[in-house]
Amino acid sequence: MRAVSGLVLGLASATLSACFNPPADAVLFACTPDAPACPDGYTCADDGCCHRDGSDLSANAGACGLGGPGTGGPGTGPGTGTGTGWHWHWLWHWLWRPHQHHRHHRHPNHHRHQRRQQHQQRHRRQHHFQHQLWHRPPRGLTPSPDPRSTLALKDLFSSSGRSKNRLDRHMRAVINQYGQSAERYHAMQELLEIGTIPAIVGLMRRFTINSSKSIEDEEEKNWLSKRLSDLDKGLLLSAAREFCVNNDNIAWVLRIVEDRANGREEWELFDALLEKHPPVYERDPAKKLQLLTHIAEIEDPRVTEILLRYLADPDETVRFQVVDSLLDIADDKHPNEALQDALTARLADPSEDSLRLRTKILTGLARLKWDLSAYKERIVANLGNEHSFDGARIKER
Repeated sequence: MRAVSGLVLGLASATLSACFNPPADAVLFACTPDAPACPDGYTCADDGCCHRDGSDLSANAGACGLGGPGTGGPGTGPGTGTGTGWHWHWLWHWLWRPHQHHRHHRHPNHHRHQRRQQHQQRHRRQHHFQHQLWHRPPRGLTPSPDPRSTLALKDLFSSSGRSKNRLDRHMRAVINQYGQSAERYHAMQELLEIGTIPAIVGLMRRFTINSSKSIEDEEEKNWLSKRLSDLDKGLLLSAAREFCVNNDNIAWVLRIVEDRANGREEWELFDALLEKHPPVYERDPAKKLQLLTHIAEIEDPRVTEILLRYLADPDETVRFQVVDSLLDIADDKHPNEALQDALTARLADPSEDSLRLRTKILTGLARLKWDLSAYKERIVANLGNEHSFDGARIKER
């Protein structure tokens, strides 16, 4: 083994020592005229050989063959220069030609691709840095493991995990307003077949979005409304309560409950919603408006009392809607003193800055033709230019 190692090292050192002085023969190795790969100072001629610039081409034609033409072996012949010149040719060929081939046959979009890779690498490094900056724990504290990461694999292969994934998938399809109508119908049918409270609540979320096609949107909601009305009453009311408490667009579900529930069951839902949405400031009063509009359509003595509480709501839209509902349910032949007092008090309230609301109250009271002589001071101070007061009744000019 030592002898073999010495022999290998000797051959390697001899070869490396020869590589320090590249050959300068008249002819080197073979080349391709279509894609020449000759070193500097050499040109690929028609015979497929790299000829040194200025050398005699006719005298050295075809001399790049192994050992040169007309020779009996690789050690002699024109174009070699020395008895071991062929070693130079092939060593130079394998050291130089791959580099030349890579350079001349590079993809035309190589530089663009390289710049894109560099940009992506910089973006990944920047994103990783930002992620570490925002999500790393404070010094001295060890982050606790996320329990979801340890349970994800278990949930994936468990029956409950597969059922939850199926439920989530159909719920996402139901509220995808840009999806196909057939896909939403299929998802709604699947949720109906599942038939649990979470599935029905997810199904009711279809009422919270409007699809891109208005006709299909109305047809889908009508279809769903009929299917929900056919459900078991207990299941429907439980799902409706959970949905209405936690979602905003509740008008459709309130109409479905009205068709199936009795008075006690319906008012249980109303009381829960009124408790969650009292006459205080809310960023988005849309849900409160839907609730009050639905309640105002019910013939019940509690309705007027509820609406009067919301006359002091901070939102002007809510107050205007309440005034409109109160004037609509008022009876011109049977004046309601509580209603008269509340409306005139709202008219004279110095904090009321809504001109359209004041005008709405004056116009409504004028059309009811109630005797308001007991509230003369409140009315005269806030008549405006569109109404007059004769001491008993308000009149429109």
